Amino acid sequence: MKSAFVSRYWPAIALLAYAAFQLIPWVSSGPITVNARATVTQFLAWMALALVYILISESGRRVENRWYLVAPIVLIGAGEAVLGLAQHFTGGADEFATGTFAEHSHLAGFLEMALPFAVIVPLQRLWRRKLTLAISLLLSTPAILIFLGLVYSYSRMGLAASILSLALLIFCRRQGAPGVSWRIAAPVAATALFVILFAPVGLIDRFGRISSLPGFAHDAHLARWAATTKLIEAHPLFGSGLGAYQTAFQPYNTAERYKPVHHADNDYLELTAELGIVGLGLVVCFIGTTFRRAIFAYRLPAHAADQPVALACAAALAALLMHSIVEFQLHVAANALAFIWICGLHASCKIPAGAALPCVEDAVEVAA
Repeated sequence: MKSAFVSRYWPAIALLAYAAFQLIPWVSSGPITVNARATVTQFLAWMALALVYILISESGRRVENRWYLVAPIVLIGAGEAVLGLAQHFTGGADEFATGTFAEHSHLAGFLEMALPFAVIVPLQRLWRRKLTLAISLLLSTPAILIFLGLVYSYSRMGLAASILSLALLIFCRRQGAPGVSWRIAAPVAATALFVILFAPVGLIDRFGRISSLPGFAHDAHLARWAATTKLIEAHPLFGSGLGAYQTAFQPYNTAERYKPVHHADNDYLELTAELGIVGLGLVVCFIGTTFRRAIFAYRLPAHAADQPVALACAAALAALLMHSIVEFQLHVAANALAFIWICGLHASCKIPAGAALPCVEDAVEVAA
């Protein structure tokens, strides 16, 4: 029992152990972290996230219908979208939809994780011809609200990541449902047409701002990224301490010296600066093992019931991981919680002992 628990959750356990390792006071130079208080605070937050991860994973392995664990994400996402739309339409054309978040892009980060779950339920039933088109559209109401919330959040990367994640979801689902090409093309074409014809002027202007190199460099914080690489070079192996980016970065902040910088606006650079190459490797292992379970659930014939959840989880995580290239989405508490919640759903996919991952062609043949 204990060995099964460790083998299932070893990446999360290793990350917690590594964060604790950064706090150990070494004889000559003290702890690795440059801000022990910040590291302890973030370590406690990681412990809470680890408990959620294990709880959702174990619950998913025991409940018969894992959609009960998905419903909170969709319902909260739809509620945040409605609030954000109300903020936009009552505040004027220049008002970003933010929901209960401090920043519009943080709302987009949450909505882009909720969207695949809201989309796959009506699409799955429509593809299987279990519902009429009208009823499928009614079930699509949460997805429509969430997508509109994304559009009016004016988040460029949020919109791009969501469209690409939906394309991934629909393409993968298409492999198991041949012969329904129009059902695949219709939602993609409708989404693209809406964005082209009805995108708000503010969103178009924001895309126009990054059409030039200076505009892109400013909005993407390229100078901050370059300075963060200097910090990484100074602490390459073990990093400067979990949660200690703001303290560690200040001596390297040449572009914004008189402005306190809390985040790198790139989760991968920030995690590398805080955890070093060793810690980043553990993060990659955690995400990699999570996706591995989803791939098994998608391709193994014994896990046909898990396929929709696994696909939606993969699309949701892919969207946030893409958005994290230009944001600090994984450092936003609500989005980190949703991310870990979805990782827990991934981890609840059961992999038979000694199971070999079938090739794509075999999986398609079985599904057909």
